[in-house]
Amino acid sequence: METIIKNFLQIESPVGLIALREENNALAELVFIHITTDQIPQHRKKKPNETEPVLAQAAKELTEYFEGKRKEFGIPLNPKGTTFQTKVWKKLKEVGYGETLSYKKLAEKAGSKNGARAVGLAMKSNPIPIFIPCHRVLKNDGSIGGFSSGLHIKEFLLSHEARNR
Repeated sequence: METIIKNFLQIESPVGLIALREENNALAELVFIHITTDQIPQHRKKKPNETEPVLAQAAKELTEYFEGKRKEFGIPLNPKGTTFQTKVWKKLKEVGYGETLSYKKLAEKAGSKNGARAVGLAMKSNPIPIFIPCHRVLKNDGSIGGFSSGLHIKEFLLSHEARNR
């Protein structure tokens, strides 16, 4: 079931409700939400066929991802962040489906050899998780590390990708 709120589209997923936000014909935000469709005022709902094309495509790609049919995303992205954050997110998009790397390795790829902590902050600020796969970044010792939307979601995404490689 899909519901659009202005330039947001809410979809159901195996990890709960997800809101997608479009801006300037690109996906700008993915948020794991904790409300039900019934809690959204009726006057703010639109029918799925009234969805902006970018949001419809993002929802389709995300659904295919959760079905194990999609390993790369083609939707244009428009994340907002600092110069360093956007550089880290760009490098992160190069990490393949089912692969992982450490905060330290990602910092090195982003040109900041000692920037593992700053990379962690960039991951926490990632406005488009899954599409910019911050769940693929682990601690240096290989343990799971953190995830701003909850470790249970990160664990699910990692195991989902491992199963569907």
